[in-house]
Amino acid sequence: MKSYKQLIANLNSLLADNITTMNLHLTRSEILAGWGYHVLHSSISKLAMDKTHHAEWFNKSTLIPDGAPAVSAMNILKLARLLLI
Repeated sequence: MKSYKQLIANLNSLLADNITTMNLHLTRSEILAGWGYHVLHSSISKLAMDKTHHAEWFNKSTLIPDGAPAVSAMNILKLARLLLI
C-alpha cells in the first residue's frame, strides 16, 4: 500500500492534541471534584470520555494507510492557565 506520510503526520498531530485535551479535562475535573463541584466534575469527565473516543478514531485512521499512531506524543499541559478559567 502506498505510504501517506503527510496524512499520517497530520493524524498523529491531531491525536496528540486530543490526548492533551483529554488529560486537561481529566485534570480539571479532578480539581473541581476536590473543590466540591461534583456536577461540574461529572460533566467535564464526560468531555474527557468524548475525547477518548476521538483519540480512538484517530488511532484507527492512522492504522489504515500503513501508519503507526503516536500514542505517547502529547503537548505541554498549561495548568496555570487552566486554573484561571
